Amino acid sequence: TGSFIRRVAEYASRIGRIPGIISGISFFGLNGCRLYPDCHSGMEYATPECVSPQQAVAYELGGPLLLSRLTTEIYGPELADGMWALKNNNPPIRHNEAESTYSYGNHINIQMPLRQLPGGDDLRANSNDYAASALALITTLPLICGAGILVQQPGAARLGGPGFSYRLSARSHYTATMLGTSATGTRTKPMILIRDEPLAHNRKYWRLQITSLDANILPAANLVKLTALQLTAEMWAAGLLEPVVLADPVMALRQFSSDWTSHLDVLGGSSLSALDIQYRYLRQAIRYVKSHNRTVYAAGLREWMRQLEAFRQTDGVPAALLGSNDWVTKYLLIQRRHAEFAQAQVMNVRYHSYRLGGSFESSQPQRLLTRFAPPGLLEQVRHSILAPPATRALARSRFIRAAIDTDAEVTVDWTWLNVTREGVSRGLKLYDPRQAVVHNLASLIQDMYDTRNAA
Repeated sequence: TGSFIRRVAEYASRIGRIPGIISGISFFGLNGCRLYPDCHSGMEYATPECVSPQQAVAYELGGPLLLSRLTTEIYGPELADGMWALKNNNPPIRHNEAESTYSYGNHINIQMPLRQLPGGDDLRANSNDYAASALALITTLPLICGAGILVQQPGAARLGGPGFSYRLSARSHYTATMLGTSATGTRTKPMILIRDEPLAHNRKYWRLQITSLDANILPAANLVKLTALQLTAEMWAAGLLEPVVLADPVMALRQFSSDWTSHLDVLGGSSLSALDIQYRYLRQAIRYVKSHNRTVYAAGLREWMRQLEAFRQTDGVPAALLGSNDWVTKYLLIQRRHAEFAQAQVMNVRYHSYRLGGSFESSQPQRLLTRFAPPGLLEQVRHSILAPPATRALARSRFIRAAIDTDAEVTVDWTWLNVTREGVSRGLKLYDPRQAVVHNLASLIQDMYDTRNAA
């Protein structure tokens, strides 16, 4: 919240050494990330700019580590040990008397090129064309990356327990439209937000913002989600994505979330299961990666295939996906306890809760990560305190490090670095997210050190 950011600012002014810098209401970390209060007064963590799915997975997992470190440094280990961070961007709300739920969500931003299309190269023509090509993929991705949610309505879904039903997607019943221009101040969300790209050249790019997918605890689920979205976005930009077009994606998401084996209506009068739809996009992706030598997607494709094969080989919940699929893992944990609704809801919340302070490693998300993380990932997460190379986050990180060292008066944003000295400002614009080397950055940093040495 805003009060936490203020405490970070107070700590920074008192101690002078924290792993980042305050700018306005935001905390920018040395790795290029941003921590800030969002419009619902919750804390929002944004990773630095990433260029691969594996990189994004590691930096996303680094968010709770950063929050734990800041909380411990600010409040002290004893007080921090009693604090929890829920990976959730909506508070508990009641839809009706029979249903009380949490919604575990995250936003995925992908920078997209503005294509020349028959309807023009404007934002709406591009977003409409992308939506027509990829909404079936997004609608059915919760088969692999759904977080799972409990609903106090027995019999409302295929799965459940004593006194409750269990849905695959925590966001399914918060999603109201296919496309939208804003989600600020609303509980319901569009599947895709139509946005100009404010953090890059908006005559060359537009921002694809996916808002209908869940926040994941398990890295394998996150890897498939990010691989599928980034890869199909790349295929769309190349004009090579062959669509499956659902008759009503919003209703299909709700239907499939309650019963993943159901068949979804597609245009033309036929129907397909979510598994069928996922296989259609996966096969296209495999062909594209082979023909274009895009090996950066290889690990994500292997996991995507493995999870679909696990569903294909069983009519029930695939136990083989314990530790790699969130809705499966959480459901199996609840079923092993034979939990009724009240106990199951506690387990549901704990599954997404990080205990900050000294007991951080004992929280359930961290235990799952330690047990099921693929080889090398934990080392990547530990290195997520450093900025991603070959991105402007590296330039931002160098600037922040100099500002901390010299106690300079600075302003930091995604696209702007500014130093104020004796009432005179010098600044740099960072419009290219892949620009790690920025003209005049070295001069600006050297000026900060010269000012400190002259004082």
